[in-house]
Amino acid sequence: MEMMNRAIEDAADFSDMLTKLEQRASDGHLAKTLREQVDQLEAAHARPVKRPGENRVKYRSRVYGGS
Repeated sequence: MEMMNRAIEDAADFSDMLTKLEQRASDGHLAKTLREQVDQLEAAHARPVKRPGENRVKYRSRVYGGS
């Protein structure tokens, strides 16, 4: 009986959590935070563009520090 009650409580908690997530998704909050995180990652990993007349070796040495 104890296990059955625990399973029912867990199911109720899961449904509450799912409802909250659906509300956040419908509000657009979740999409905004994901979009902000993607923008931050892209900005952190952005590499500079090649300069005019710069060959591959010079570009790599400038960007990667000669490695």
